[in-house]
Amino acid sequence: MAEKKRARAGLIDFACYVDPQQEYWYRAKHLIILADILERVARGELRRVIVTLPPRHWKSSLVAKWEAKLLGDDPQDTIIAASRALNLAKKFSEHVRGTIEGVRYQSLYPDTKIQRGSDRADDWLLEGGYQSSFRAVGTGGGISGEGARKLILDDVSDPNKQSSDTETANDWEWYKNVLRTRLEPDGAILVINNRVGTSDIVGYLLDPERNDSADPPHTWTVINIPAQADDGQYLWLDRFGQDYYEQLKNDPTLWRIQYQQKPTQAEGTLIKREWFEKRLADGTKVLDVAPHLPPGARWKVRPIDAAF
Repeated sequence: MAEKKRARAGLIDFACYVDPQQEYWYRAKHLIILADILERVARGELRRVIVTLPPRHWKSSLVAKWEAKLLGDDPQDTIIAASRALNLAKKFSEHVRGTIEGVRYQSLYPDTKIQRGSDRADDWLLEGGYQSSFRAVGTGGGISGEGARKLILDDVSDPNKQSSDTETANDWEWYKNVLRTRLEPDGAILVINNRVGTSDIVGYLLDPERNDSADPPHTWTVINIPAQADDGQYLWLDRFGQDYYEQLKNDPTLWRIQYQQKPTQAEGTLIKREWFEKRLADGTKVLDVAPHLPPGARWKVRPIDAAF
């Protein structure tokens, strides 16, 4: 009885109760931090939240458990969960459904059941509900019908789109004009992902010049959880070990952006790469910092005073 009481009271205890084989991992320090944030959203203390942390650190697993608990605590709650592709969003939805249908969940929340015949992975309803309880959508997809009290954007930005200003701008317009319009007046928005570039959804939301949505940058609570802290400590050594993190550093760009949550532009806004480029006869661009080298010289160097 005490175990069930704890499971209903706190997200980490809930996750451990419904998925006891993974209890050790759910009690990782960064997941306890994430759980506290999610519980504050559930209580209405936070309404616009961005959490960034590295891939494969169980953020989506815990968020799915949280979504199931939300519907147990309040079967009238409504959720729209968005991811960069519909198949990924459906996978997360099935995780939530599977938790709700589990025996251990039902022992905690016997009144929360999925309505008979509500079999779609991307749109389903709880018994006693009058609208969709949970909808899953991929970035760019349509969302018709009623709104939701929780908008959850889990890995909504595609790293393969970051080199295209057009595609990232289209994703922003979709968020602003489609997904954001589904939020109920008292609702909350959670954005949780690893960064993938300066023009991902987080980049737009936190940029005063680009964020023309109903929620300007100052309205967001931002929590960054890097793979390596300032003191050098790695985030989840128990699970991955030091070698795992060290090997990721072989790609400094990937490490900086997706694991340390520090995206930067490929070029600056004051000094342009094109100023130092030369186009060869075949159209190839190469850096050319000096027109000719004197005999015997091996290096081209151009000093620049960057004190703008």
